[in-house]
Amino acid sequence: MVTLIKIFFIVILRFVYSQEVTVNVDRYEVFKGESINYTITVKNGDDPQVNIENLKDFKILSGPNSSTQMQWINGKMSSSYSLSWQLLPKKTGQLIIPSIKVESKNAFYQNTKPITISVLNRTQFKTNKETTQQYFIEVSVNQQSPYRGEQIILTYLLYTKVNLSSFDFSEIPSYRGFWSKELYSPRSLQFKEKRIGNNLWYVSTVKQVALFPTKSGKIIIDPATVVIGVKSKSNRRSFDFFGDDFFGRSKQVTLLTNELELNVKKLPINKGAPSAAVGDWEISSKIDSKNIKQDEAFSFTISIEGKGNIKSIQPSKINFSKKLEIFDPEIKINDKTIQNKLGGKKDIEYVIIPREYGNMVLPKIDLTYFDVKEKEWKTKSTKEIRIQVEKNEKSLQNSIGFSKEEVLLVGQDIRYINLETPSWILLNKPLLNYKFYALMFFICLFYFLPYLILKQNRYYDSTKSIRQSKSALKHAIKLLKQIEEDDVHLIYKKIQKIINKYFSNKTNIFIERSSLEMIDLCKKNNIDDNSIKKLKIILERLDAIRYSPVTNVDKEADIKSIQEILIKIDSLWV
Repeated sequence: MVTLIKIFFIVILRFVYSQEVTVNVDRYEVFKGESINYTITVKNGDDPQVNIENLKDFKILSGPNSSTQMQWINGKMSSSYSLSWQLLPKKTGQLIIPSIKVESKNAFYQNTKPITISVLNRTQFKTNKETTQQYFIEVSVNQQSPYRGEQIILTYLLYTKVNLSSFDFSEIPSYRGFWSKELYSPRSLQFKEKRIGNNLWYVSTVKQVALFPTKSGKIIIDPATVVIGVKSKSNRRSFDFFGDDFFGRSKQVTLLTNELELNVKKLPINKGAPSAAVGDWEISSKIDSKNIKQDEAFSFTISIEGKGNIKSIQPSKINFSKKLEIFDPEIKINDKTIQNKLGGKKDIEYVIIPREYGNMVLPKIDLTYFDVKEKEWKTKSTKEIRIQVEKNEKSLQNSIGFSKEEVLLVGQDIRYINLETPSWILLNKPLLNYKFYALMFFICLFYFLPYLILKQNRYYDSTKSIRQSKSALKHAIKLLKQIEEDDVHLIYKKIQKIINKYFSNKTNIFIERSSLEMIDLCKKNNIDDNSIKKLKIILERLDAIRYSPVTNVDKEADIKSIQEILIKIDSLWV
């Protein structure tokens, strides 16, 4: 019985509130790569609960974004709750957004109506002739069938017919199956006109990436996702990336690039060739000294320079003489980009110590790589370097010199071993000299300097009022001497301000005072009656000249008398 009563009241409430669910999209026909906004609205109901994660043909870019609207019409309140998503079609054709179940807190639910979206390729004709494609982004490569290890250039182009306010990549693919390096990514976009068929587009290169395939076969480059700001239309006829008025509205639109499929070709079989040696390369070798002695180090450098993936290029294995002690090489790479082609120079430097004297040979070094222009393997070699190792008289007979574990400095540092007689520390010489004490002094100075400066500033702030009071007379007399105006009223107005500023500096209270307030200040600070009387006469004269036409004016005499009375007041001020 209780259950039936609950059902009855629920049904009554449902009809009272007239709950209604509607669904809509901002566009029913789009091109591939363009997103749509999908909105579910519940009128006169509770906050809806919706799950759309099971959409097969659409990718959810953002959402749900909620909004609430309430209004009164003829004394009756109506409300609406909306949830919106940004969806990106995954393929072309007639795609259906299925019926979605909408639930609410009062246990009622409704199913939305399915919506059909037409997703077209850019080459297809749109059924709605009033709307045309306004923007899209496209990615392309300069070569669809590269060899493994060969550089290709991936270019992202943004096409638009409307003014844009912003641009940004929201998702960039990881380029699986490639070694990648960014070539170009502008801070601000530069657009050029381009005509495609009968349509005029504005095109900008938004990114370029160098890719080197690391495997052969089919490799997919996933689409990238970008977000652009599309500004509202205006009466302008010219195109401008940041066009339209400053306060114009703009909407965020998400675009998807096309997917690329590359067919990476295998390299021809060549036994012993490095796996990723592709490009156009030169190789050379040199030593840093012609005068080589037994048990003394010299460097042997192999340089590889050209175009391609400089980090992956390697020379053939080197078979050094057993009479030479070889240290692990130091590798230096200098990247270069010339006309979007990566390359550079790699230096491989060996530190070598000959353990015997006589004639020796540094072997030639082979570099085998695949030349994509001529589509064949090439081998380039360095020349043999013959060296004459002189006998080192300082070396002990039958000595093999230092071992690798005893050599602490390798590379460039080992070339500068000092073989001269060392200068020993003299006996009875103090360990700490004047340089040490000078260094300690400056360390202490820099350590305590901030504290001293802070303390000085605090003292300066705390005594500011005292210093202003003491310098009040000096400052006032200086200002009185600087008066140069011709207008009588301006002169005496300035004199009045100088006297007022004097009392402000003495009391450290900066306000505009009347003549009576200045007299009261003098009384409070034990100024004698005679001085107060003179000050009162001067102030009354100043007021009379400032506010009434006075012909009998002696500026110099008045300023002198004011100086005298201020000196008298300052000497008596308590």
